[in-house]
Amino acid sequence: MIVYFLELGPIKIPSFGLLIALSVLGAVSLFKKLSLDILSPQDSEKLAFYAIFVGILGAKLWFEVFYSDTPFQNFFSNGYQISGLVFYGGFLAGLVFLTFWCWARKISLVSCLNRASIPLLFGYGFGRLACQVSGDGDYGIETDSFLGMPYPTGVVPTLSPVFPTPIFESFVCLTVSLALAKRWPTLKEKFRAGSWTLIALGLERFLVEFVRRNPKIASGFSEAQIISLLILLTGLFLTLKEKS
Repeated sequence: MIVYFLELGPIKIPSFGLLIALSVLGAVSLFKKLSLDILSPQDSEKLAFYAIFVGILGAKLWFEVFYSDTPFQNFFSNGYQISGLVFYGGFLAGLVFLTFWCWARKISLVSCLNRASIPLLFGYGFGRLACQVSGDGDYGIETDSFLGMPYPTGVVPTLSPVFPTPIFESFVCLTVSLALAKRWPTLKEKFRAGSWTLIALGLERFLVEFVRRNPKIASGFSEAQIISLLILLTGLFLTLKEKS
């Protein structure tokens, strides 16, 4: 694991932060390309950066409120390393921000969300690489299968082989996002790309949770599984409604 890509005295560049920055740049670039027909490049760039900033803040706040034993007492760890981000908090915060932004600018919310969906999936997949490289504890349960690997020098180290769930999620999300981007001309109308993005996000997270370490809270399912199941069903409903 590589906690820091570069250490020069007091200057430290964490692997997690660097890869998150690269995922942001990639998502913004993709959003600009997909939004050329409804937004100027300048507006799409500003909107994407604002939405991502609000999303990261929402992901952090969700962690502090629902997961932290000492809320807001350790907002940043190790000086430069952001500690604790929960995707669903960022997802909801970004959705609320985009809703108000589109309302204020009198732009179709459905069209904007449809164009933001593929970049969201891409950014999430690339961001999971940050979890893998830094070994931040988002890995799975212990296993003696050939898929297992230890994280001896990670931010949250483990010497026992565990399922590298960030790799699983990253592979699925990046593959699907690139496939959807390739088919964009057939998905740009209404919320077609968005529906498939919800299906991919919901299904991959629901399945990967079976081998993750998150506690089960209801009927053997984790909180993330319940939320991801709702996202999956929403995507399926919208896809079927589109075809009917």
